[in-house]
Amino acid sequence: MKKEYIFLEEKQKCYSPKQIRNWLNDSILLEKGDIQRIFKDKQKYKSLIECWHASLYALAIKKRLGYEFLLCPSDSPDIHFLNKNGANTDKQEGFQVEVRELFKKDNFDDNYEKLVEEIWKSKGNKRYGKCHLLLALRLTIKNFKLKKFVELINDKKYCWSFERIILSIFTEKEKEWTFFEVFPSLYFPKVGKMSFSLRNDNQYWY
Repeated sequence: MKKEYIFLEEKQKCYSPKQIRNWLNDSILLEKGDIQRIFKDKQKYKSLIECWHASLYALAIKKRLGYEFLLCPSDSPDIHFLNKNGANTDKQEGFQVEVRELFKKDNFDDNYEKLVEEIWKSKGNKRYGKCHLLLALRLTIKNFKLKKFVELINDKKYCWSFERIILSIFTEKEKEWTFFEVFPSLYFPKVGKMSFSLRNDNQYWY
């Protein structure tokens, strides 16, 4: 991965994926075991939701590449990924991530053109420099048409400023998140991917 340097505000708090998991579990207890109440309340749990999706991305990176990142919530963009090994040095290596969930409010009706257009309307004008856009799929779809989605999101009419756009898809049966690098598509139709399993990859938590 390319080296970038992150400048954090003084006393800005950072979390490991384990700490974010504990944060989520504590919030579930507060909501009397109803995890859906957390993901429905975007205002109250905005930072937690973003950190949870980002933490799974960080774990997939750890599994694939061996790097460990601490996650620092922010506003613009949503999360700073800070190299854990350099967390206490003057030059803090890392990168930035903007998070967007794709869920029912997008009124998805198998219209991929409309879905990509909605993403562009909400994130296309963001200018954060070296930043990844993480799209967390929470739509109820049996067979997501990845090839069509990649073709549309790489259409030249969209001038994305993001260094990468990552689509994360959760498979309920395997309890696994798969992260597809949908932009830029350098070797289409082959799409780069990595994964993290909540069931089988416990050794990668840190």
